[in-house]
Amino acid sequence: MRISDYSEAEKPLKNICAFVVDRDSEQILNNCFAQLEMPQTEIVRGDVATAVSRYKNQPSPSLLIVDISRSEMPLSDMDNLAKVCSPGVQVIAIGGEDSVALYRSLLNCGVSDYLVKPVPRALLQSTLKALHTGETMRSATTGKLVTLMGATGGVGGTSILCALSDILSREEGRKVMLIDPDTIQGDVALHFGVAAGQGFSSLLKSPERLDTLVLDRVAQPVSSRLDLLCSQDDIGTDNTWPDDSLPALIGTLRSRYHYIFVDMPGQITNGLLSLLEQSDICLIVLEPSLSGLRNTKNLLKRMEKSNAGTRAICILNNSRPALQSGLSSARIEAFLKRRPDYVLPYDGRHFCAASLKGEPVSRSGGKAAALLREIACDLAGQSVEPKPSLLKSSLKILRG
Repeated sequence: MRISDYSEAEKPLKNICAFVVDRDSEQILNNCFAQLEMPQTEIVRGDVATAVSRYKNQPSPSLLIVDISRSEMPLSDMDNLAKVCSPGVQVIAIGGEDSVALYRSLLNCGVSDYLVKPVPRALLQSTLKALHTGETMRSATTGKLVTLMGATGGVGGTSILCALSDILSREEGRKVMLIDPDTIQGDVALHFGVAAGQGFSSLLKSPERLDTLVLDRVAQPVSSRLDLLCSQDDIGTDNTWPDDSLPALIGTLRSRYHYIFVDMPGQITNGLLSLLEQSDICLIVLEPSLSGLRNTKNLLKRMEKSNAGTRAICILNNSRPALQSGLSSARIEAFLKRRPDYVLPYDGRHFCAASLKGEPVSRSGGKAAALLREIACDLAGQSVEPKPSLLKSSLKILRG
């Protein structure tokens, strides 16, 4: 999926697709589209489930009109629709239930309007006109910015971030952009077996060139739901860029992707520091070492001082077997004054095998991959039901 596939959400009602189950609604929509001279309109016989099925593998339009009259769980169906569509899509729902509670719930889900059948032609025209001119457009849902900081070098942060990107895009169907600002030594591309180009580096140095056509040429699609922005410059190349380049790029991407992941390099410039403070979530990956604890504590202090509301998730990665018997959990917790949110066990065999194959470790087995899926669910706001221990399972069997 290329960036240009999602660029239509920038302009009000650039293209429209409606899914309705009855002929009367279809006729009303046709008349409204004709009277308002709406461009690029399509009407499909189907409901919200039809829309979900269609946009799993296709770019979404700027406006969707979906029929929820046959839906047994409309809020759940609308949530499924949000998962497969670009975050900037506007949605109008039509249905048969005249309920204030449903109306408010749909608006809270991000729906622009809810119209009860038979669809009032004048009200539909008024809603479409307002959305088309941008007069009363609800604020579009924006994607989450997730940054990752390795407390020390070689802690496995890039491997973790690539695995999370793979899980959310390939398994959860979310649209993900993965950015590697280190244009000389960054190795995000290696984790997906693709070659990094040089266009991204040039774009960062000339932010005035930022537009969807340029982004379309620079972004590298890994799959239909995952794109990369990375470059491979020669050693000694000047890889500095204006401080506002990356934040401006993120602002453009937020309306097109559910998640924007940034693998933060070790050297933090003012622009990267600003980006870190703008993050919705910051993943801090550390190993059980004194330098890892010191740097993690400093990062947490900086984030607390900025008061930006960024959620910090600490991931303790036992990336080396020699460190398994290092600092105890009690000492780590006492020093950080908090527990690590997740502890990844040492799994060198699977990490090494995935690296040699040029694929994320999420596609292999092992305990680490299973825990990475829990972290991905956390990022997606999904609860993970803890697995019962062997003792509890045995007691349950004995009790009948």
